[in-house]
Amino acid sequence: MNIRVYTKKNCAGCDQVKALLDAKGLGYEAVDVMLSKDAQALFREKGFRSVPQIMVDGEFVTVEQLKERLQ
Repeated sequence: MNIRVYTKKNCAGCDQVKALLDAKGLGYEAVDVMLSKDAQALFREKGFRSVPQIMVDGEFVTVEQLKERLQ
């Protein structure tokens, strides 16, 4: 499973997603949207306005969908 979490500093929801993945022992890439021009362009393209945004195997999923996949 290839997981990327788009985050920013001081984001409680982002921290919760990363803690869940850590607890499950899953590796992931954390991308700070405030520091990544590519992530900012992606957010504009997709119309995203909040974090965390979670990509699993190339597909964006909600936190709830992520939890379902991890069961």
